[in-house]
Amino acid sequence: MKPIIENRVGTSHPLNRQPFKEIQPQPCDLKNFQRGLTRMLGVEAQTRRPWLRCIWAQSQDHDEWGWIAKDWDDYGAAGAGEWRARYLYSSERKFITSVDPTSGVSTRREVWEDIPPPRFVLERLIPPEVACLGWDTPTSQEAWIHRALTGEYLDQNGDRYSPRKPSGGYYVPLEFDHPGRIAGGMIADHDSKCCLNAKKDDLICYGWYAEPGAEHLSMLAAAVYQIKKRREQKPGIITHEEQARAIKASRAGGEQYWGALRRRLSRIVLESLRTHAGMLSRDPTRQQWGKYSFTGGHSKSGATLEQINKWRKEKQHGPDGKGGV
Repeated sequence: MKPIIENRVGTSHPLNRQPFKEIQPQPCDLKNFQRGLTRMLGVEAQTRRPWLRCIWAQSQDHDEWGWIAKDWDDYGAAGAGEWRARYLYSSERKFITSVDPTSGVSTRREVWEDIPPPRFVLERLIPPEVACLGWDTPTSQEAWIHRALTGEYLDQNGDRYSPRKPSGGYYVPLEFDHPGRIAGGMIADHDSKCCLNAKKDDLICYGWYAEPGAEHLSMLAAAVYQIKKRREQKPGIITHEEQARAIKASRAGGEQYWGALRRRLSRIVLESLRTHAGMLSRDPTRQQWGKYSFTGGHSKSGATLEQINKWRKEKQHGPDGKGGV
């Protein structure tokens, strides 16, 4: 059982009233807290995005890379793709009817209204070189053909989807827990009562609203210190970023190997076709001459090389050798 923890804002705070039904504006400024996270782990070299960040889960803001608290759903909007909340508390489906002013045709479109939990969340960055691996690779041979013909993406089940290239990488929840303070990267105060009640009702426990502060930075700094200490004692893959780089290097090596093998096999097959092309023809003279079937020594008439040379001389000098035609 988790120890009872004194809540920083109190259980009666408006953001603790469940069920959550509305999108709330970000209740406090995160600049100082984010500055501490960036100072701790730095930024990704290509995009200059912080390796670790803190966001408001209900944020409706976006930056140059897309929506801050939303993920791209390839299958959304009937396969056209759409942005959906990354942290979902509830979602309601609605239908919007619109009329085209020119044609007068009315259309009905499905829309999902997502409600995320009103909590702050810690996230880590998946860098572009890993996030973009295979982002638009068709899932089957039929999908390859369909994409080449129509430009549309189909999965192995024939369902349409629209991938979006994550050029700036993307963020995922930080897999980090600290008793009573952080659960799965979500910052919230937990006591012995909230988690037990949520478990009885088979619900996710969102704890009590808490604002990011120096205490949470200290917890993260301690975790980072332990990771560095482990690296000194046992070199190897420890962090998710190191794992991502190792996966990228492994895939790159595999692609280079298989690419070279495909090119080599292609050369062998083409050379075999050139050599044995005559065997694939119904023309007996082509079968006889093989890869030389397209040279001057081959004739559809079946004439020998001596006969062909004789005809050429007669054409140039005439039958009696006194002049051609």
